Amino acid sequence: AKNIFSRYYTVIRLLKLIREKNIDILHCNAFRLTPYLIYCCQILKIPGFVHLHDRLTVRQKKSFFLEKAGTILAVSDYVRQPFQSLSVRTEKIYNGIVIQDYANKDTSFKAEFNIPSGVLVIGMIANFTQNKRPEKFLEVAAWVKKIYPQVRFVIVGSNTWNSAITMETLQIKAYELGISEELILTGWRDD
Repeated sequence: AKNIFSRYYTVIRLLKLIREKNIDILHCNAFRLTPYLIYCCQILKIPGFVHLHDRLTVRQKKSFFLEKAGTILAVSDYVRQPFQSLSVRTEKIYNGIVIQDYANKDTSFKAEFNIPSGVLVIGMIANFTQNKRPEKFLEVAAWVKKIYPQVRFVIVGSNTWNSAITMETLQIKAYELGISEELILTGWRDD
């Protein structure tokens, strides 16, 4: 019962904030918060979007009322696919950057890590969590190195959430895969 009242008062506070700030559209970046988005959008008659980063189970879709969300924004076709049979509108917005916008614009990163000009750099930016799968990145990196020996791999991020994945575990994995010389672990960066 306490949880029900807590949710009710959360919606009331959200509605007050949305009205005070004259908000015209809502964006929810965590599927678990979708019920709040739905209630607020229905009451205020404004559009809302739920941004999905991971493929959800049938139970998750039902438990968090995702079929009632205004629009699902998915980071890939894989994440989007389970919703295409539902009546909810889905859009795909890739979770990444357009490389042409940044390619060859700044060489300071390569200089900072003594990476020779012309060497391909493949990177990952993420917190060290199981769902980000940095170990899988290393496995793919080892495969890529066999085809393109003149390549460097960079992981920018840290163990922000105290997961079992650390800089040390990634270094050990890289050594086991034979790519420790090609791997750069920068840690957390704000640039």
